Amino acid sequence: VDMLNEIMSRNHIEVLHVILPWKRCLMMIKNKKIDIVPNASYKKERALFAYYTKPMYQTHLVLFYKTAKFEIPPIFTRIKDLNPYRIGGVFGFNYVWYDGKINLDTGAKTREALVEKLHLERVDFAILQKEVLFALHHKGKVDLKGLGSIPDLVKPTKAYRVLTVKSPRGKILQEIINKGIDQLTLEGTTRNIMKKYIGEKL
Repeated sequence: VDMLNEIMSRNHIEVLHVILPWKRCLMMIKNKKIDIVPNASYKKERALFAYYTKPMYQTHLVLFYKTAKFEIPPIFTRIKDLNPYRIGGVFGFNYVWYDGKINLDTGAKTREALVEKLHLERVDFAILQKEVLFALHHKGKVDLKGLGSIPDLVKPTKAYRVLTVKSPRGKILQEIINKGIDQLTLEGTTRNIMKKYIGEKL
């Protein structure tokens, strides 16, 4: 949101933010009731009713583990290498890329609860977005002491884009946002915004 606000402000465009359930956001932009939906991952079916911008930012999906349990970072080359371990996820999150091939425990209702399960050794690994967890740590909501991480085997990064309404107005907004993304990245503003939320761990 900070990045989008910065781009819109530089182009003298006033933005009204409305917080809605995700499915309603998609339905409204499909029906041309709103102009912009940020934080969208790429799916082909969405490109049928909205324009996608360039990736605005990306997060890194990792497997967190206790360093006391794995003194040397574990190395996995195939999904089936994870079979002997209990892998923790968050209830309601999407893990379809594993195709049911891992021992996945999604009993944790929140990221914070999943980190606690990892500390208590109720799971061997916790699947989490590194930047999101660093932001929670920066706010004092989770304890990362004694934890290490390795990249997710199947989906190590996830890019987030902005959807704009499929209309002449939306096409102009797409072009403005794309140029703005390049500018924020080039001048280091994107990095500074990220650091504000996750500290110096970036």
